[in-house]
Amino acid sequence: MISDAHNALHIELLCNPIVTCDIENIDEKNIVKPKWVNNYQLFNDALNADSINDLYGRLDSLDITSVTKDMINDLVVQCNDIIIPAATDSYMLKEINVSEKKYRKKHKCKVNKPWFKADCKRKRSDYHKAKCYNWRVKTADSMTNVVRCSKNYKKVLNCQYNE
Repeated sequence: MISDAHNALHIELLCNPIVTCDIENIDEKNIVKPKWVNNYQLFNDALNADSINDLYGRLDSLDITSVTKDMINDLVVQCNDIIIPAATDSYMLKEINVSEKKYRKKHKCKVNKPWFKADCKRKRSDYHKAKCYNWRVKTADSMTNVVRCSKNYKKVLNCQYNE
């Protein structure tokens, strides 16, 4: 099934395919991704009506009993030839350089500090919860709770560190 958010296209091929992926000539440095913005009218205007009618005629005259892998590939290529130029003309495709893509760095395993015990962890958790709650509600009581939890956390942390 192929569909588009702005111009409803529905193509359904009913067959028993044997799927093998022959991926060749993939540019690993650049990927083109769709960027759907409010240019749907420009996209609809850029669609080639003759190509859509030609594809519809091919699908209508298709004999389901004699569908081959090459026929399906040709239909998919023809669908791409309709959608991709329209998206390009309406500035809805964005090229991303994979080599420069910023991936989230994995957090390094922190060395378990011998002075940071369960009590410190609990007080830190209480402080973070109070801070998040204060950020949401912003009342005087929540602020005093943040200050209290912060002082308790620092006090426990200093006591445990100095032992």
